[in-house]
Amino acid sequence: MASTLGLPSAADIQTIMDGLGALVKYQSGNIGLNAPGESGTLAMYAATAKNKIEGDGGAYYGLANQNLKQQLTPLMVSLAQSLRYDSLFAANVRGIMTALDNWVFQNLPNGWSFAQTGGTRALDLWQQRYNANGASVPATPGYTPTLTATTGGALPAVASGNGPRLKVAYVSTGGDWIESQPSQNSAQTALTGNNNAYTVGSLPGSVPTGVGKLRLYRQLYNNGGSSDPYYWAGDVAVTAGSAFPTVTLKQADQALRLDVTPASWLSCLLLPEEAALYALAFASPPQQQGALSTFLSFLASSFASVTNVALNPVSGFLGINNPASTGQLGQWSSGTFTAGVIQTANDPLNVIQGFAGAANSVQARVTATLSANATVSSIGYTYVNAANPSTPQSGTIAGPLTLNSVIGDTVDLAVPAGNLVTAITGVTVGTATTGTIIFEADALRSI
Repeated sequence: MASTLGLPSAADIQTIMDGLGALVKYQSGNIGLNAPGESGTLAMYAATAKNKIEGDGGAYYGLANQNLKQQLTPLMVSLAQSLRYDSLFAANVRGIMTALDNWVFQNLPNGWSFAQTGGTRALDLWQQRYNANGASVPATPGYTPTLTATTGGALPAVASGNGPRLKVAYVSTGGDWIESQPSQNSAQTALTGNNNAYTVGSLPGSVPTGVGKLRLYRQLYNNGGSSDPYYWAGDVAVTAGSAFPTVTLKQADQALRLDVTPASWLSCLLLPEEAALYALAFASPPQQQGALSTFLSFLASSFASVTNVALNPVSGFLGINNPASTGQLGQWSSGTFTAGVIQTANDPLNVIQGFAGAANSVQARVTATLSANATVSSIGYTYVNAANPSTPQSGTIAGPLTLNSVIGDTVDLAVPAGNLVTAITGVTVGTATTGTIIFEADALRSI
């Protein structure tokens, strides 16, 4: 049962952001930033119009009528500044992003707080929770909870085959958005006689370090199976190092939050185009007002958290000012392989977005003609996945894969689904002796 009220689902967030992200993907190159060497863009023509009226001390003298020139110059500066994709998008998406942030804040469950010293926005925190990605996310509970029938609740009688199942998750003391992936589901348990509640059986071990809450999710009555949705049933405060408390589930289906479902590994990642709009929404005018190619001013809180942003191919859009090197996973050039170092931190001063990694496999692409068709094998890579969200793992793709010698030819490495690749660590290239092959992310999805 999908919720039509309350907090946005991961699918709804992606629908919104993919729609907006297409503006950046398909029009940022046409609108431009009036960067040095840029030609044929709206921003360049706007800047040229300004220079023709104001004069630039070179090709354009400006208006002979000095009084009129003085009157028009600030208006032309404003026009040229506004007809760049950063300024244009910033002015038009700010209200949308503000509305999304406010919506999340206003619909949080009772007892949840998304306040953070760094000022990260509510939508970003909500996405962090969905993705359950990053070093600070607690480990997934490694046990299966059990339900025992008891009294004192508001649940109706039910046969075991129609009863709800339960999952539990851990929440970090660092914030309600730092939530683990859920445990395995419990078995179904009947409620008969006077029983109208469940106790959650003694959970093994003690509360892990850094965990401040046990978060409970259960299914509705008469669900279709163990894969049916689980909904938030409440939080219980816990103390690290102590035994888990006994928990009783009392509330009926109507009391569950249908808009709050468990975290799901990388279920709400942004594309770089969408992260750019995220940053632009709260950017400020450039500090050098007269410099039309100067970037807007950004705060750290304007940028999407790196754990929420997937890599694009290097040939695609990486960020407002991201060079290709920030997204390249590795490169082979004429017999020499060099591991890439992707951008893993936001750099607001230089307007560079950071990334979690390649979330939809990796491709090899020829960027300089090879001396012959090449075989690519023994491809080493580093990744994290749902089972190891904070501990990097090493993998190898045996190959051989075939690349034709022409520039632009690609081959997909077929990285196992769910592996978030952060580096290509080594490769063996056969037959070809010269030329260049780069390793880059496959696009996560099309917009």
